[in-house]
Amino acid sequence: MSRRALRSAARRRQPILGGINVRLTQRRRLFVDRQVQGTLLYRMFIYWCFSVLAVCLITLSVLALSHTGPVDSFSDYSALGEFFAQYRVVVMVSLALLPIIMLDVLVTSNRFAGPLYRLRRSMRALAAGEYVAPIQSRKKDFLHDLAEEFNAVADRVEQLRSELDAANRRAGLPRDFQPAVDE
Repeated sequence: MSRRALRSAARRRQPILGGINVRLTQRRRLFVDRQVQGTLLYRMFIYWCFSVLAVCLITLSVLALSHTGPVDSFSDYSALGEFFAQYRVVVMVSLALLPIIMLDVLVTSNRFAGPLYRLRRSMRALAAGEYVAPIQSRKKDFLHDLAEEFNAVADRVEQLRSELDAANRRAGLPRDFQPAVDE
């Protein structure tokens, strides 16, 4: 695909992958960045475990303080058995809600991990000297401003490339002439 066609598609805000115009659709993957999203899911699971443990300990403490029998009777394991028999429904419901909560964390984290992933991929392409189509943000994505700033930088780089090509043509140099730089 020619640069002119790429620029035209970019002006119409159509993303280009491998020279093919593509329309933005729903995300195909929720798990985009394993490091970021995996860490969030892991930490959320650990927080859930600690919160269930804390609720159980608080409830046990309240039961122990409100217990009218002898003080050492709570050390009997039957009291723990009663506690878990009485509150197992709460723990089971909490366990059943865990996958729903984890899915919500995954969807929410995708709203910032997805744009960061696209930005990182575009920055690598720009650093490699490739043309980069503007980054498109979805309506519910975070980091819209960052994508707009990157698009401005990418436009400026493309403008400078065009000016360099024009100067090379005027000087009679090859189209992609790059002067040698001493290090």
